[in-house]
Amino acid sequence: MDINRKPVIINATVLLTAAAIMEATLHDLGNLIAARQMGAKHIDLYHNAVTFLNSGLSDRRMVLVAASGPLVSLFLGFFFHFLCLEKMTRTPGFLFMLFLSAFGYISFFGSMIATPFFSSTGFGFISTNLGFPMGIKLIAAIVGALCLFLIIRNLMKFFVEMGTRETAVSRTKRATLLSSILLFPALAGVIALPILSLPVYSFSGIIGPICYPLALLVAYTTGLRDEVEVDLMNPDLSALEKINYSWVVFLGLLVLVSQILVFWY
Repeated sequence: MDINRKPVIINATVLLTAAAIMEATLHDLGNLIAARQMGAKHIDLYHNAVTFLNSGLSDRRMVLVAASGPLVSLFLGFFFHFLCLEKMTRTPGFLFMLFLSAFGYISFFGSMIATPFFSSTGFGFISTNLGFPMGIKLIAAIVGALCLFLIIRNLMKFFVEMGTRETAVSRTKRATLLSSILLFPALAGVIALPILSLPVYSFSGIIGPICYPLALLVAYTTGLRDEVEVDLMNPDLSALEKINYSWVVFLGLLVLVSQILVFWY
């Protein structure tokens, strides 16, 4: 049976966007809460950035604040990865958790990849604050890129399992499935996420929303050929082949909450 691609793409795009916004918001809240706990003053929250007056904060406290956001993201990656491993059904909720896990990993290891290029945030700030030479920063970037590729490759089997047994054995149907739940939603996310991330504090605040959806595709071709666990695959795609308006409302609420937090702080 052919996939009804339009509603599948719409649903997957909504789920991807919602997961990206939730992950980014929790990441930023991690930085914000840590800054408050460390005694920072005049804290301002932006999308993908937290600024504050660092006068009087020790280097150790500054490092703890900078590390808190990436550590929250890493926790999200591990936690929702674990839930995906435990969950026996491949529902839209499963796909949301899968996106959330992937974006948690992407945020953490993406911060490592950015270490040599951005010294004002994440691991770039930490390495600069601790006086690491450029060679160490480049090694951190390479390790981050390698780890991210291996993890996304591991997660790719879950995207394939969103399909039916028919998509597991047919390369053409598998390609149609992956383009519908991953490729086209990721490309749509490249456009939607930077817009939904406004206002930003600096140019680096736009880089993440553009790059994170693309990072989902680093192991895309492995999903087209690797073996998957067919026993966990769906009997059909009915849950994805009709637009789920509750997820659309959920996305709208996430956008509203993230904007309120930014303007409140």
